[in-house]
Amino acid sequence: MKKSITCLALLSVLFSCTKTETEEIETIVEVPVEIEATEVSLMASSLTALEGDEDTITITATLESALAVDASIELNFSGSAVFDEDYVVSSSMINFEAGSTTGTVDLTVISDNTFESGVENIVVSLAGLSNSVTVDGNSVVQIDVTDGSAIVSFEETIIEIEENYYYAVNVMLSNALNEDIVVYFEAESDNTSFGFYNYNYVIIPAGSIEGYIYLSLNDYTITTAEEKDFNLTISAVENDDVVVGTNSVMAISTTEVSEGFRIDAAWETESDLFELRVFDATRTQVASSSNSGNSESIYISDYYVLEDGTYTIELQDYYYDGVSSEVVTFDFLDEEGNTYGGSYTFTVNTDEDYIPVFTLDVVGGVYSVTQTSTSN
Repeated sequence: MKKSITCLALLSVLFSCTKTETEEIETIVEVPVEIEATEVSLMASSLTALEGDEDTITITATLESALAVDASIELNFSGSAVFDEDYVVSSSMINFEAGSTTGTVDLTVISDNTFESGVENIVVSLAGLSNSVTVDGNSVVQIDVTDGSAIVSFEETIIEIEENYYYAVNVMLSNALNEDIVVYFEAESDNTSFGFYNYNYVIIPAGSIEGYIYLSLNDYTITTAEEKDFNLTISAVENDDVVVGTNSVMAISTTEVSEGFRIDAAWETESDLFELRVFDATRTQVASSSNSGNSESIYISDYYVLEDGTYTIELQDYYYDGVSSEVVTFDFLDEEGNTYGGSYTFTVNTDEDYIPVFTLDVVGGVYSVTQTSTSN
């Protein structure tokens, strides 16, 4: 009897083992997707508005390239105009769906039926950004609001152009008047060759909302970075019903169109006069400057390319009294902005007709400058 019970117990244990079920657990692993960042810029459908007309302006945000995921940006509103009193917006957030590159909000000016002189402005800028969105240079727009008859301003305030001897700048009125408008301008630049093509004013005819001021922005030589900039300002208007807007200054930067090689020399004493000369191996003069006070310049343009060979760059003693030493500073520049290791200095101690200072090697249109002496 005892044997039978033991066998039955063993069979029971074996049977229970065969009935054990294995539970399968499914694990989901998320693989991160790399999102390439893109730049966003802002622009407005108009940079001027009249309060009495309750103008609506569309603010557009543009992505440089579409994203694979949804993105959003938050706008910040500032300026002298008061939010929710002088203007309202349809939203302070611009959303981008995956695959899209633009989004908009509307800004509407509120009329309070009270005349206010002068100009109020609304500054719209980017605030909160998605991680996949970065800011480019055009991240702020400024809108002028007035109760007057019209605002005169520029369409753009920062531009970059190629050097141009006859460049037209557009000047805008917020709305047309029934009489001619005369707008005056001022110019500022370190480049003495830049300026107005003819007049420093423009007449916007009655019934029109735009005019053009023409600029001469080509110096026909190679220039330094400081000489490439030009600021144009709306300085006055001959009409009491027109106010000058906040966007009244245009910063223009130019890019080089000239090619070649420029040599500059300058010294302190204006009564000491030198000139620059370039000679080839046979002592034939191939380039020279004409005296202009205490600075000289030679521009070897792409129209007159030096043949391969070795040249000497020399100072000609036009008038040097020899009483005290004169330190002459040399600079070199080409259209790519190369300065050839300069600036260099040379000390003139004695009176000589021609004073060799550098050798200039030319190989296949490529220039190399070597200073051969630092004083005489």
